[in-house]
Amino acid sequence: MSEHFRCIIVGGGPMGLITAHALTAAGMDWVLLEREDDIVVQDTPCVVMYPDTLRVMDQLGLVDRLFRIKTTVDRTQTLTHDGASYNTTYPHDWSMENHGRGNWYFHQPQLVSVLYEALSESDRARVKTCKEVTDIEAESETIIVHCSDGTVEEGSLVIGADGGHSIVRDMMRINALAEDPKAAVNATLPFAASYRVLWGTIPMAENMKSNEAWECHGKGYSSQMFFGRGRGWFFVYEKLKKPTRGLRNYTEKDMYSCAARLANLPMTNKLRLRDVYAVSHGCGMADLGEGLVRRFAWGRTVLIGEAGNKQTSHLGLGLNSGVQDIVALTNTLSKLVQHHGERHELVETEAIHLALRKYDAIRRGDALHGSRTSARAARLHSWNGRALRLYDRYFLPAGGSSKKNYDGTIGAIVSHGMLLDSLPETDPQHGRMPWLHL
Repeated sequence: MSEHFRCIIVGGGPMGLITAHALTAAGMDWVLLEREDDIVVQDTPCVVMYPDTLRVMDQLGLVDRLFRIKTTVDRTQTLTHDGASYNTTYPHDWSMENHGRGNWYFHQPQLVSVLYEALSESDRARVKTCKEVTDIEAESETIIVHCSDGTVEEGSLVIGADGGHSIVRDMMRINALAEDPKAAVNATLPFAASYRVLWGTIPMAENMKSNEAWECHGKGYSSQMFFGRGRGWFFVYEKLKKPTRGLRNYTEKDMYSCAARLANLPMTNKLRLRDVYAVSHGCGMADLGEGLVRRFAWGRTVLIGEAGNKQTSHLGLGLNSGVQDIVALTNTLSKLVQHHGERHELVETEAIHLALRKYDAIRRGDALHGSRTSARAARLHSWNGRALRLYDRYFLPAGGSSKKNYDGTIGAIVSHGMLLDSLPETDPQHGRMPWLHL
């Protein structure tokens, strides 16, 4: 089935590694290129997998491994800027009730390590580090990727899993314009940012409780604090003075300045940002781009995850949306390759174009909905206007409104999650909200 079709995955984070697992399960050949010298990058925070993503992990045989490193958030308490508590939510219980599974949180370096180690020895040999992509050359029946070390990879399709600053997306635009100067291509800087985030990891201390989360909401900025196994993670969000599309690289001085300016921001009922930042490590800072690119694919190049769909991190939907990209792409490619394999035919460029248009059509609506849901959460947390302040401060805490809001946002998105066509779900779980795809 895979003899004449080879995927080149660019990016070795969770998206790239899950893509490798999915393609392997579908019987397709691949190679993965990661620009760093180690597949595990330490200065990354936590991520969350919702039950729709855990269904896919179950199909891929990864759930038992992930269970050993996951944590859950049993309760989230929300504070105002002056430290007053005004809302308590129970996301784990609500998720269990809705879908039969909770939401699993991971320290991202641990997650990447588990995903990598779960590959077979022969598959790990196909994960190549120190491979910075410098050029993507489109030919009539193949696509060629050039790396900075002079090596070349040739395949049938390039999958851009290389994040918001995607080199694959940039090369896709260049190749499209070279083919047709009037082509409707993606913008050079497709994502506008209205917020930025400071994040970091801290060790657990006596006044911290595992499986809890705290949020602080208020005008202009907000925070989130999660406590897991032996560590905590914090995120501080600040509204920018005006939206920007520039690629800004923040320095340690910038991070220190932000932490000093917001030093009194409550992170829990006992901790302020100054307390958290003083013991933190693995910190980073970035503008939070939002939105979708105009095209997810061009020629023999396709984008998944944040390369094509950027969301603010307030709800943690980004990873989960990216896994749905992987499912849709793998299912589409599997049908394409199987059809041509049965006829002993090479997969022609036009057939790939058609398959990638189907992938775009499958994902665009749901990806846009997820992006808009995340965008609304960012503005709700920062009380962007009187209506959102009143809704968050007074309406949501009243009479079960937070649960209804959770069901209508996270619950609805999760229940629409797709599955891989090539594998069964070995341990199906069900809750009050039915799965759209069984």
